[in-house]
Amino acid sequence: MVYIVATLGFEERPVLRSVLRHYAEGLSGVAAIMPETGTRDERGEAALSSLRQFLAKFVGIEPVVHRVDPTRFVDAMRAIKSVLISAVGNHGAVVLVLGGGMRGLVIEALLAALLLPQDVSGQVQVEVDLEYRDAYFAFSAGDIDRVTLPRREMSVLREIVDLGGEEVELGEVVRRLGIPKTTAWKIVRRLEHMNLVRLELAERRLRVSVTLKGMLQLI
Repeated sequence: MVYIVATLGFEERPVLRSVLRHYAEGLSGVAAIMPETGTRDERGEAALSSLRQFLAKFVGIEPVVHRVDPTRFVDAMRAIKSVLISAVGNHGAVVLVLGGGMRGLVIEALLAALLLPQDVSGQVQVEVDLEYRDAYFAFSAGDIDRVTLPRREMSVLREIVDLGGEEVELGEVVRRLGIPKTTAWKIVRRLEHMNLVRLELAERRLRVSVTLKGMLQLI
């Protein structure tokens, strides 16, 4: 089951696309984050009305609406962060859809996701529509976490990437770096613990793949 939280302005299509993408997984609910202003934007209210009609007809749920004031930068992020933490606590997996709201609100929602506690951020997947056909990209909020790695760990991570990054044999890393196999094993286990790599035993050979979080450490 997936709970969708989406910024919503005058464009509801990114939310609808996400609902369709995750429909097969089961939806536990949909929440819209909208600006709280003195005069409501008619286009935003029209988008909310369209979203309500779509969800009622095809999913049978009513969206929850959270109003925040995007001009109050810190307060807006605090409010959105609270919404995400509550959603994870009540529903587990959460998808944060960005792209349907005003730019300031989208930025505040993204920053709120990046400021989540580590035990929550891994449960929040951020999706961004590219406004090109049905193209979008997604990442876990927990992936955007810069870690400080000792030189040797960074060398091993970089070597795995240089070897293709997917299902790299640990023995090849050992050969190219000239380090003991036991040392390499300890290093990749530490990298795995930090969710920077995945380990897999295939045909009696240990293979290592770099995660998105691991790739981002090398930018």
